[in-house]
Amino acid sequence: MIAPAASTTHTVTGMVCGHCATLVTEEISRIAGVTAVAVDVAGQTVTVTSDRRLDPRDMRNAVEEAGYELTAFHAVPHGADEATAPTISPGRAEIA
Repeated sequence: MIAPAASTTHTVTGMVCGHCATLVTEEISRIAGVTAVAVDVAGQTVTVTSDRRLDPRDMRNAVEEAGYELTAFHAVPHGADEATAPTISPGRAEIA
């Protein structure tokens, strides 16, 4: 059975241009289970759709590999109400 898709929106600091968006998209797309990546440079966010729950450490590592910093994420399971989903600000100690 395939798990339902989930959408997570991440706050990523340091992006300023289209090239930044491309780097972040490429790195996040390499994570197993990721099916789509949408970057909003002006809003400093990245929305990731996946077919499984993603490890926050993998997300942080991918963003850092691209040269930026993941500062928070907002998980929304498929079919859930985005307004009630928790926002989490991962500290290095929590997800290292």
